[in-house]
Amino acid sequence: MRYRIICLFFFLCMILPAQERLYLDELDLGQMKQGSGKAQKNLSARKTPLLIEKKAYSRGIGTQAPSELRIELGGKALKFSSAIGIDDSAGDSASLVFAVYADGKQVYSSSIISRRNKLNGSLKRLELDMRGVQELALVVDDANNGRSHDYANWAEAYLELAGAEPKPRAIEPAGYNADINAEMARYKRFQYGDELNWKAIEGIPDFKNPPVLEANESFDFWSQTAYLEGIAYIPILFHKGTEKQESGLIGWNPASGMSERIRLGKTRVSAFSSDPVKKKLLIGSGKTLLEFDPLSKKISSERAFFQTVSGELLLSARKLIVRKDADFHIFDADSLAHIKTIKTELDRIQRMIAYDQDRIVLASTYWGATLRFLNLESGAVSDSMQASSSFHYHSFLRGALMQNGLIGIFDVSEKYSFGAIKPYKKVWFSAGPDTQVLAEDAGIRHSPRRFIIEATVRVKATQDMEKTETYLSLMPQNVYNHELRNETFIPGSRITHDQLGNRYLILGIPAIKKGESHVITAYSATLSIYRLVLDIDRFGQDQVVPEELKLYLEDDPWYDYNNPIVAAKHREVVGSLTNVPKIIRAVHNYAKTVELGDTIVPAPEVIQLNTGACNNHTRVQIALLRRSGIPARFAWNFFGPAEGPIEGNHWICEAWIAGLGWIPMEGQRWTFSGGPGEIGTAHLMQRVGHTDVRGYKEQLKPERPWTEDSGGETSFEWKARAPGAKSP
Repeated sequence: MRYRIICLFFFLCMILPAQERLYLDELDLGQMKQGSGKAQKNLSARKTPLLIEKKAYSRGIGTQAPSELRIELGGKALKFSSAIGIDDSAGDSASLVFAVYADGKQVYSSSIISRRNKLNGSLKRLELDMRGVQELALVVDDANNGRSHDYANWAEAYLELAGAEPKPRAIEPAGYNADINAEMARYKRFQYGDELNWKAIEGIPDFKNPPVLEANESFDFWSQTAYLEGIAYIPILFHKGTEKQESGLIGWNPASGMSERIRLGKTRVSAFSSDPVKKKLLIGSGKTLLEFDPLSKKISSERAFFQTVSGELLLSARKLIVRKDADFHIFDADSLAHIKTIKTELDRIQRMIAYDQDRIVLASTYWGATLRFLNLESGAVSDSMQASSSFHYHSFLRGALMQNGLIGIFDVSEKYSFGAIKPYKKVWFSAGPDTQVLAEDAGIRHSPRRFIIEATVRVKATQDMEKTETYLSLMPQNVYNHELRNETFIPGSRITHDQLGNRYLILGIPAIKKGESHVITAYSATLSIYRLVLDIDRFGQDQVVPEELKLYLEDDPWYDYNNPIVAAKHREVVGSLTNVPKIIRAVHNYAKTVELGDTIVPAPEVIQLNTGACNNHTRVQIALLRRSGIPARFAWNFFGPAEGPIEGNHWICEAWIAGLGWIPMEGQRWTFSGGPGEIGTAHLMQRVGHTDVRGYKEQLKPERPWTEDSGGETSFEWKARAPGAKSP
């Protein structure tokens, strides 16, 4: 039997081709194209030993992105193998993408690897099947941010060959590139908001130096205001004595802050509007309609118009509208011919404001902080729209159209309010230079609160400690509702990411004697946190879940979404819905019905008990969304911030919608009343998890033991202060 086995072995050796390894450093590296300089054999691009995350390699190729090595295989190779990564000699700005092409088809991409923003570490190992491949191309791209410090290593790179002859050879580059746009999109799906292109609203002035009434001036509560050619016009009264009065206007440029007084003499202003086409102001005075030229300061025309003493006057889209109580008499602005009358049943209307071609805005102090639209074609009146702004509702009576969709507030009364409001969906928001919108009105965020935030790390030694490391969990730089700028890190620290994209600052701790403490301010930044509304209904119609986000569809004992209890609730809440936004809204509305409690239990028990902490509201949403095929995850955040210590421990759900990315779903009705895609300034996102964030320590790759493993107790304190305030 032994003799037969030996014979079979020699027979196989005769009929099977011999295998050998060809290390790529044996090829003609003069054929390798790269960003600058020449590719290095068995050295880094800086001619230093090949090192990737402190692991040394004796063989390989060091190159600088962008680079390409094209190899003619002729179908003789079986496998390509290599360790890849950024060389340790590279600086913090290094970022690149490794890609491998077989016969023109990309068969591998590392995604973006970066010193400060790597997801799974720089070092990776490739084992790629090359059987039948005629041509191999090894590409390193610079991730679209320049080639500075982009030192890439193909370490221990070799081809396993089917035979000794003919050997592969390096040939002239063909111009292969990694698909950076695809890689950026793939990478950003782990992040917040990078896909959202927020832009400031154009045309909003700074509202500089608003006018103040002087001792001999007053403002009639019923006066309207007007806006024309960048100037706000505010009717006032000049007092000459106890009974003598003269009408006048304040002309104020809110962009420059310049203002002037315009005297109208005995012309009583009982109705007031503007004509942007003729660039005139319209004044109703008794039964007369006047045109006033604000440049010459003269009345340019005077026509009998009002049948009785003039009511409220408005010019909108070449239609002259006169309101008498709840009736709207509409005339042609040029001929003054009567077009029609719209009768409404609205009670106690006090003001109408121009808005667009078909609609005007209606306001009344009797309605509180709500506004309505009147459609001039159909006569339909909209439901009340809440005004979520810093203005007192009395000030809405002093509104005037500045540009399409933007109403200026010019209130010199005792409320003294100046600014702008803009409608979005069914709410009016404050609009200023800090208000930002998405393309095609897909979202708005506004009214930011700004802080300087600082993180202090305190390590207390419970025994004598050698040098160690600790970590600080950092907020993402750009979230749908917050931005971090001017980040400052303690010298010698470094940033790393876990596999879900969460940021961590790794910092060294010196040797400490038992009982001593080491306290450092490890991080500071400027924080802006916004109120957010996203129009989720415009996205996700043809949703396809990317491969890298499918982990957010997986089941877990905390979700147990195949449990009959969850399945029954899914049928009740989701039913036959297939539209992604409608499913998200249905799940979110259900979560709002779950009562507050202290229990922390899996989703089936949350449904049974109908109670639980924020974890439970989040968990039941994730279970129902994942069962629907919609990626969903936990997001942990501070509940704040306010000036002083930033505290709190709060969870919310996030859902992923194609074209929009991750959206917030605050499931507790007593914490935030908004719907999915809405969030307020009380939520400061910190990090995300599949179920939670346990286990991230194992991914952070410390250079030395952690403080808690070396006899130390670590605590962290976050503080917020107003910009300009001194750090305590």
